[in-house]
Amino acid sequence: MIINIIFVVTCAQPLDAEQCFEKLPRTALTLQLAAYYYALQLHSSTHTSPVMTPDLRYQQSPSRLIGQVVSQVTGENGVDWSDVQKALVSQLQSYVELLADFTQAESLLLMLAYVRWLVWFLG
Repeated sequence: MIINIIFVVTCAQPLDAEQCFEKLPRTALTLQLAAYYYALQLHSSTHTSPVMTPDLRYQQSPSRLIGQVVSQVTGENGVDWSDVQKALVSQLQSYVELLADFTQAESLLLMLAYVRWLVWFLG
């Protein structure tokens, strides 16, 4: 798993990272990591900043940056975007949806376990 993460960080082409993300187990951490990676790539490609200034994107929490980038890409129609940016948007949206589904499934499983315990306890 660590080797996959190192490969993701060193990918020259952002879309090459998908090969690594596909090999990682589907956990909340890896799904958020993938969404964060694509959000950073999109943010970097749409907001250029001088090298000498500290970049604010790295000072935000991953969930906040992901939310900001998702809001940005859903609020724009993407007419002026390159093919790579469009592909990054697609990957970001996919991982955000997978993370939401995963989180909801975990919540439902926890609630089911609680109900079963409650039935056993009261029964």
